[in-house]
Amino acid sequence: MPNWIEGTFRARGKKENIDRFLKNGVGTASWFDEKREMEICVQDYGDYLEYDYMYTGEFTGKPFESLHIKDTRRHFLENLEFGISVSKNKSGEMQFATDFKAAWYIDDEQISDICEQYGIDIRINGYECGQEFEQIIEIDRNGATLEDKTIEYDDWLWECAMPLLGG
Repeated sequence: MPNWIEGTFRARGKKENIDRFLKNGVGTASWFDEKREMEICVQDYGDYLEYDYMYTGEFTGKPFESLHIKDTRRHFLENLEFGISVSKNKSGEMQFATDFKAAWYIDDEQISDICEQYGIDIRINGYECGQEFEQIIEIDRNGATLEDKTIEYDDWLWECAMPLLGG
């Protein structure tokens, strides 16, 4: 069983690139050998997009409220009960933020490939309270790493901004 690093996933880019990533770059996860099918409902309000992910098919238990980031090893967008809201920022690009979870650590090479493939900037802040480290990754739409650091604190509980996440 892995330790999980949890935090925030943020992406920004041209409207068509964000749309392509949220429709094609994420998918359902397979848990307990159950493959869930997914329908995507998108409402386009111009400066605002709303993505609702609905699971279909037969499965038991609670629907898993995560989306696997394709072409990664256990990186997920989390807590999607109300979908993902994408809005235009001050520079006219679209952006969104959602909860994030990854097994063990954030893989910057896989995230770099995704940034390049979809033409989006991604920034992830993750916390792992079991091993007591924070990881920050920022990669631009060309796949260039702008920031990649791991922070360890002398006093995790006191110094870390989110000491209860991950583990």
